[in-house]
Amino acid sequence: MRALDRKLLCLAGLLLLAACGCHESEAGKADAASRKARREMGVTIGALAEVVEAKPIVVEGYGLVGGLPGTGSAYCPPEVREYLRRYIATQLPNERIRFDALLQSKNTAVVSLQATIPPRPSLGEHFDVHVALLPGSEATSIQGGWLYKAELLAAGTFGLDMRPLATVDGQVFIDPVGGADTDVRSGHVLGGGRTLYEHVMMLRLRRPNFRVASLIRNRLSERYGPSIAQALSPGDIEVRIPAEYRRRKARFTALIPAMYVEVSDDLVRTRMDGLIEELTTSGDKEAGEIALEAMGRESLTRLADLVAASDPEIRLRAGRVMLGLGDIRGLAPLRDLALDPRAPQRLEAIEAIMLSAKRVDAVTVA
Repeated sequence: MRALDRKLLCLAGLLLLAACGCHESEAGKADAASRKARREMGVTIGALAEVVEAKPIVVEGYGLVGGLPGTGSAYCPPEVREYLRRYIATQLPNERIRFDALLQSKNTAVVSLQATIPPRPSLGEHFDVHVALLPGSEATSIQGGWLYKAELLAAGTFGLDMRPLATVDGQVFIDPVGGADTDVRSGHVLGGGRTLYEHVMMLRLRRPNFRVASLIRNRLSERYGPSIAQALSPGDIEVRIPAEYRRRKARFTALIPAMYVEVSDDLVRTRMDGLIEELTTSGDKEAGEIALEAMGRESLTRLADLVAASDPEIRLRAGRVMLGLGDIRGLAPLRDLALDPRAPQRLEAIEAIMLSAKRVDAVTVA
C-alpha cells in the first residue's frame, strides 16, 4: 500500500478517534481496552463508509384476468386500454390478437395490481401481488380467474418510460374465510410476482474522496472477486452480492463494514489474536464473529480449535463462521446443537445449517 494511501487511512482513523472521544461516558470507559485493541487492528470500511439502508419498493401496474365464468366486464379507462393494447402486442408479436373483442368479453376483466418487493431481492425472487377490479368496473367477481402476464413498475411511474421492476401472472386466490362477506372483487396471486433485477448494495463514504473509494473498491475486489465493487463517484461505491451470500444478504451487509482496508501478515496475526479473544471472552460476541468471517478463510485454522469449546455459544459462533466460509468442519457443532432440544442455541443452529450447508448435509437435521 502506498504511503499516501496509508496517510489517508491514518487520517480517517484519527477523525474517528476524535469523534468517539468527545462522547465517551463513564459507562463506556469500561470498554476502553477493547476499543483500544480494535483501533490497533487498523481502519475498517465501516469507519470510512456506511451501508445505504435497503428499503422495500412499492410497485403497481395493470393487467387482464381471464377465465372468468361470465363475471367480467369491458370497463377500462382509455389510457389503461392503450397501454394494455401495446403491452399485449409486445408479448405476442407473432399472433394476431383481437384486442377489443378480448376486452369486450364477459370472461375477462381489467384489474389493478399492487405489491411490495422486499429489501435486497434476488433476480427472479417471488412475492405476492394484490389484484383488484378497477373502481367503476361492472365486473362482479374475479374468483377463479387467471391473471395473464403483466409488468410491475415503481409506484407513481405509470405512463412514464420506466423499466419494469417485476412481472406477475398466475391464479387469482381469494381467501374464503369471510364466507358470504368475502370480497370477490379482489384477491392475490400468491408468489406470482418475480423480480427482474438483482439487489446492489451501496456504500456511501462519510467524507467523499475518490482515492479512498478506490481503496475500498480494491479491497472488496481482492476479497470477493474483480467484478464485485465499482466506485461510481468520490462518495459512492456499488457492491454486488457474491453468489455464496445470495441466501444470506443481511449477513453480507453486516460483513462489509467489519472488513479492514489494509492487509498485511503482521496485521492479520494481530487481528486474529484480538478477535479470537473477543469471541471467547467478550460478553457481546457478535462483533467478533462478524469480524472473523469478514477476514475470510484465514480465520479457519483458529476457529477450528473452538468448535469443541465447552461453551455452546462459542461452538455455535465458530461453527457458523466456518460453515459460512464453506468449511464443512463447522457443520458438526451446529448439528449437535440443532439436535439438542434443550440447547438455547438450537434455532440459531438450525437456521445456520439451512442457510449455509449444502442440501445433502442440511437434510441430516430435518
